[in-house]
This record gives sequence, structure tokens and C-alpha cells, in this order.
Amino acid sequence: MIQGKRWLPSGKALVVLCLALLLGALSFGGYVPLARAVARVEPTRVTYFYPSSTAQATVSGYCWIGSLAASRSDAWRCATGNIIYDPCFEPVASKSGSLVICNPNPATGQKGIRVNLNQPLPRAEAFKGPDTQAWMLVLANGSFCSFLTGATGLVNNQRIDYGCSDGSVVIGLPKTGKVWMAKDQASGSNTLKDVPVKEAWL
Repeated sequence: MIQGKRWLPSGKALVVLCLALLLGALSFGGYVPLARAVARVEPTRVTYFYPSSTAQATVSGYCWIGSLAASRSDAWRCATGNIIYDPCFEPVASKSGSLVICNPNPATGQKGIRVNLNQPLPRAEAFKGPDTQAWMLVLANGSFCSFLTGATGLVNNQRIDYGCSDGSVVIGLPKTGKVWMAKDQASGSNTLKDVPVKEAWL
């Protein structure tokens, strides 16, 4: 009687078998590609800023022209002593035009400075710029950027429009859409990087 022997595949045989199974799966459409992790970019939140009458400090001063930073009829460029603030906002609750709130920062929760006006607001001098000119941006990388109203500079023939909390600058106004995109230049770098805007304050 001949005793049967169990056949065990060698290492080479196993490799050949696996390759055959893989090729068979590919030929019959059984290949399933590996899923790629895609970072989700949330739509930009566009917020119209409404100041409160409360503030961190109170001073006196005046406003002589509409804000150059915020394209709004209730935003102003004001001075207290030798300090210029822009933008300064007229609170909705204040109808008399006797005060404005300057230097707020909604990105950090800073309420700003209350300026009691010693002159009437120059209503005829209200500035009207692009509707999409945000006076403050919060970028996806966590930094916040304020519109620069003084002399800045040019990069690729575009004005440096924003200075950011991480030392970078934003060149030109952001490209609007579902997700706003800002051209961000890090401090000490000559490279521009497209960074999504998390929130834009108008």
C-alpha cells in the first residue's frame, strides 16, 4: 500500500501563487485603490462686524474721514492725540454720532477703545471701496491679518494689503468664492503661498 504524501508549497510557489491571484484580480476589475486622506477645507465664513458700546478704555478724539480699511459707511479713520485708529465703528445703539469704537479685534475678542467724539462725524466723507474688502482676515493656519492703511510696498505689482499676527503679509485682496484664498508671504520668504481664509470680517 502506497501511503499518500501531503504536498506543501515552497516559498517560491507561494510568491507565484500570490502574483497570479493579484493579476487575476486586476484583469477582472477586482482592484480597489487605497483611499487617500483629503484635508477638508471649510467654506469661508463672511461676517459683518457689529461693535458693542462697551470697550476696554475710554478716550476723547475725532474722526475726519471714512475708514480706509473697512468699506462701510459707518466706519471711520479717527485720532486720539497722536494716535490714528482705522477702522473705528459707530455702534448701532448710538444714533447721536457722539462715539465710535476703535481698534476692536473680533478674532481675539478684544472689544476696542471707546472714543467720545469732540467733533461731529464727517458724514460726507464716508469711504466706499470694494464690497469684498475685508478689514480683518482669519487664515486657516490660525493667524489673523489686519488691513494696512499706510504706505506698504509691492510684490509682483500687487500691494501688500494685510499684516498678520505671525509676521507674514497678504498680497492684494483675497480671491473670493466659496473658499476665499489669500496670497500669504511668510516673514523672510520670497515665496507666495495660497492659504484658505477661515473668516473674513467686513
